[in-house]
Amino acid sequence: MKRTIQKLLTLLALFFLSLSVCAQSDSEIAKDQLNKMKNSFILVRLKTDSLKIHTLEKDGYKEEAEKVKKDLYNENRETILSFSKTFDFCPVYFFYSNSSDQIRKGNLIGNVFDYELNLVKKELLSSQTFFTAEFGKTKNLGIHGLILMDNFFVPLKSPFPFYQRQYVFFSMVKQSKATIAKRLNKRLTEQYKTWNNPEWGFK
Repeated sequence: MKRTIQKLLTLLALFFLSLSVCAQSDSEIAKDQLNKMKNSFILVRLKTDSLKIHTLEKDGYKEEAEKVKKDLYNENRETILSFSKTFDFCPVYFFYSNSSDQIRKGNLIGNVFDYELNLVKKELLSSQTFFTAEFGKTKNLGIHGLILMDNFFVPLKSPFPFYQRQYVFFSMVKQSKATIAKRLNKRLTEQYKTWNNPEWGFK
């Protein structure tokens, strides 16, 4: 009986130890990603709805197609302005969703532009590691907001602060994109300072 109890206690100890190791590993990965982001840049994906617009135009719904274009322009412009006024954790550039395959392949030149819609110079895109972002919905959590992803559009994972909610106060209040970007910028900045504090445990 005593041996059985000892075996159970040993197994429990090993189980909790493995959880601790995994948690430490996840934290180290997140810290490394955040440090790389600080010294790199984020590419924000803007919507195009090319297929929808093409279908409307093909079927003769020109006015509807123009409305979609106008709405997309306003939405994308809001996204660009929201970052230009609030986000300074690292440089931010933009690309259209129909260039996603090129971005995934690392072909950034000619596909990435700045706040003024000017193509970004090659020397500013020389970082081997970069990150992507978009306003959308998290796959696992189903939360609407601003989502941070890697260069293959795979969402980052906790404990990295990889998303910022769009709806708050029991989903009753919708925040502006500028507010969302500002709050995420603050979280990234504070987390960066915390993880790079020697007293936190990493060197």
